[in-house]
Amino acid sequence: MLLQKLYLVKDMTILGKAICPDCNGNGYIGSAKEPDNVRDCLKCNNQGEFEITEEDINQMLETVKSARLQ
Repeated sequence: MLLQKLYLVKDMTILGKAICPDCNGNGYIGSAKEPDNVRDCLKCNNQGEFEITEEDINQMLETVKSARLQ
């Protein structure tokens, strides 16, 4: 499954990178005050940022179109 995932990423056009909103670019979710509750960020794979592809842009545009009130 990992090889399939890498293959799909290879075929997509990468438009740029964005800071992960879940971990705020840290790569980990939690607080330094509670080290037992710190966990890895799954959205960015502990990188702190994720790649934006054409597929991501198309999904965002579809979400915006369906969210309009009028």
